[in-house]
Amino acid sequence: MRKELLEEVRRRVARQFPEMKSVQPTVRSQDDGYQVTFRGKAGLPGGRTMNRIVHVRVDAEGRITRISTSK
Repeated sequence: MRKELLEEVRRRVARQFPEMKSVQPTVRSQDDGYQVTFRGKAGLPGGRTMNRIVHVRVDAEGRITRISTSK
């Protein structure tokens, strides 16, 4: 995956999920593009935290096709 494309994915994810701003994602190549996975912690009311995983699908042309997250 090109460095510029990965940075664009990171910016889009950080806008939607601010807690993922400093997370270094893992990238897996697939037949039709890439799967980029972010693993981090989200803050909850009362000072508690929860693990959050964000999966981003990127097609062969570099377009983000899907963003999904764990609860």
